[in-house]
Amino acid sequence: MFGIGTPELIVILVIALIFLGPRRLPEVGKALGKALGELRRASQDLRDSIEIETRRSEHAERVASAQAANPAVRAPQAPAPPAGAPSTPEAAAPATSQEPIPRGEPAREDPGDSKPPV
Repeated sequence: MFGIGTPELIVILVIALIFLGPRRLPEVGKALGKALGELRRASQDLRDSIEIETRRSEHAERVASAQAANPAVRAPQAPAPPAGAPSTPEAAAPATSQEPIPRGEPAREDPGDSKPPV
């Protein structure tokens, strides 16, 4: 990966053991492992998104070149909304007076909904 061989790795571990001590070394190793895992996941997500965008742009170029070669070819379009439907997603969403419940928290009860004790 970085051209580090076994002797170099042993020297690095001995130096880390001297500076960090035997108690903190496992904690630092776990933290370093988690950080490297997050870095790998983030870089893979970035690669995937770049690949998706590249495919989209290539597809758009192919459609544009096909249209230029043959004007009768039309680009695929999204279906039109039904008549009377709102044109924006904000207009389509119903207005609510309650704030959304955050994840992980139980639903709050309305004081007016409480039932008298039996």
